[in-house]
Amino acid sequence: MANIVFACTCGQKMAIEERFAGRQVKCPACGAKVMAPSAPVSPSPGEAGSASASTTLRPHRAVAVLVLGIVAAAAPCLFVPGIIAWVMGSSDLRQMAAGRMDPSGEILTKSGKICGMIGTIIFIGVTITYALFFLAVYLLPQ
Repeated sequence: MANIVFACTCGQKMAIEERFAGRQVKCPACGAKVMAPSAPVSPSPGEAGSASASTTLRPHRAVAVLVLGIVAAAAPCLFVPGIIAWVMGSSDLRQMAAGRMDPSGEILTKSGKICGMIGTIIFIGVTITYALFFLAVYLLPQ
């Protein structure tokens, strides 16, 4: 029986028998359950002996996005993590939708992006409020 060669999201190459095609298999390196391709993946001429680029997904960065978003929402004075979470989350969600990134972190990525948006919007609101207060107290005639 021919083997199907593909890569896990962690980069580990795996070879399975054709009878396991289209089923979930456990990665021996990271223990993640990965969906095996339904047909043998033939490497392109430049990738002899490696998995095809179309089956290798980039690992998600959901935890990083979520941590940055929570920091931004918990401490809105630190607006930089909120902006980073917003941009990283948007980029990662686009890549997940396009099939280039592991979609298992989609919910955490969305949550981190939303927390980053909330923290950034709160920072902008507080900044505008302080600016208006400054104008009212110091610049308007009394």
